[in-house]
Amino acid sequence: MLHPSGQWITWPPARCKIAADPQKMGAASSFLRRYSLTALFAIPTTDDEGASTVRGLRDEAAEQAERASEAGRVFDAVKNGTDEQKQAVKALADDRGLKVTKAALLDDGWRADIADLLAFTADDEVTS
Repeated sequence: MLHPSGQWITWPPARCKIAADPQKMGAASSFLRRYSLTALFAIPTTDDEGASTVRGLRDEAAEQAERASEAGRVFDAVKNGTDEQKQAVKALADDRGLKVTKAALLDDGWRADIADLLAFTADDEVTS
């Protein structure tokens, strides 16, 4: 870089190891160019990729929290259910070789099957 005053600065090229994948090479080249120039000229930037990653992590954490909450509700419904409901859930669990635990109920399919079974047996009791 040459300044109008005649002073100049040089710096070595940025280097990093990357795979021989053209897309990764292009991404790495763009990344290195962008951040070496912004560092050299002290240009503030927003980290678009970092922000989207954080948003993704927040969304994932919210989904996990919602899944855990729903698993707790279904587990409590089994625990507080009628004897008939408990027997139906136990029979379903035995058939599938699964257990009815909060951890196991984090599985969306297993949790939905038990919730459907509880609703079905509750409907049977109302109509009986």
